[in-house]
Amino acid sequence: MRTQGLQRRVGVLGERNFRRFYVGFVTSLLGSSMSTVAIAWAVLESGVNATGLGLVFAANVVSQVLLLPLAGAIADRLGRRRVMLAADVLRCGAQATLAITLVVGRPTLWLFILLAWCEGMGTAFFTPALDALTVEIAPQDQLANANALYGLAGSATRIAGPALGGLLVVLAGPAVVVAADAASYAVSVLALSLLRVPGRGPVRARGTQRAARQTLRAGRTSGPGPGCGRPQCSSPCST
Repeated sequence: MRTQGLQRRVGVLGERNFRRFYVGFVTSLLGSSMSTVAIAWAVLESGVNATGLGLVFAANVVSQVLLLPLAGAIADRLGRRRVMLAADVLRCGAQATLAITLVVGRPTLWLFILLAWCEGMGTAFFTPALDALTVEIAPQDQLANANALYGLAGSATRIAGPALGGLLVVLAGPAVVVAADAASYAVSVLALSLLRVPGRGPVRARGTQRAARQTLRAGRTSGPGPGCGRPQCSSPCST
């Protein structure tokens, strides 16, 4: 019984499009969980006090709060995958810039804040497009299972990411961990770019996708997974 239930849960991974996206998504989640520890370490190591560290993390959160109301409408207008690609490119660039500045010297507090703001912007635009893209790349009868896999990935990376990130910071320094996060976003960009998103039908597309998105969100409130679990934001966001 349990084996059959597990097979049903992971059956959505049989869909090439979803499997490809999920690999990139989990990779970026793990990188983000790891980099949280590294960024805190790097900020304090640069001589910034605890107040400054709070400002860095606040910049990430505030940018999400301000931009989330607009992000969904922009994703609907420009296309979900296109917006998610741009979001991950932005986050990859922000983390790569931070990694380089950590290697060559001590970044200023304002650079930490600016790059945290940019990463938060990427998260704000990525998150609302996630549900819509999932509807397009996963079978409708597998949406609850897709949501469960997002929850599993979020839970696992929230536990493993900080532990692995802390270990790597001690062994190699925060710049290496932040660079690994940038690479994880690059993996997500590659996965998204390889997706084949089916075209929308002329009549049924909007109604069908709206109903499917409601199903997916209902699964997030009553299903086994707590959303996508992205660590950067309180709604599962979260390589």
